[in-house]
Amino acid sequence: MIAVLDESSGEPRRISLASVRAARTEPGRDRSVLILGPAADAKEALRKKLIGRMVNVHIEYTREPAETSVRKDRMVFATVGREGDAKNTDVALPMITDGLLSVVRHRGEEDRSPNYELYLEREAAAKEAQRGIHKATDKPSSLGSDAIRINNLTGPDAKKRSRDVLPGLQRAN
Repeated sequence: MIAVLDESSGEPRRISLASVRAARTEPGRDRSVLILGPAADAKEALRKKLIGRMVNVHIEYTREPAETSVRKDRMVFATVGREGDAKNTDVALPMITDGLLSVVRHRGEEDRSPNYELYLEREAAAKEAQRGIHKATDKPSSLGSDAIRINNLTGPDAKKRSRDVLPGLQRAN
């Protein structure tokens, strides 16, 4: 999911890439654990390609959230590309090729990205080359070598936690 500033209204809009999904490797909502791996790589690749740049957003379809969903606003799915860049008309394509995103399997006549067939071809090539999320390795443990614990000093108990961490930081200079 990315946030895009709408030129007409000046309001930020939350948009998901159409017909693709990133790997979910987070063990939960614990913000003190930073997970490394394909999910973090996908987020970083999007950040590098899009942050602070003008983009073209072509809305492909929208969906109402499920009744059990926490989100209550309509979900917008779009094809996103960098403006004026003929090579990056769809940022999802190179990410699928690198194995950072997987393609959503749509049923029947569901709305989908216009590049859906190309997505499937690129995903098949990434699986064959065993790139990114398609590697034949075991899944990382929730706090294995692919996780870094960070000290989150924000939130309601920030003052106490900051005092607990300060002596160690002072000793380490």
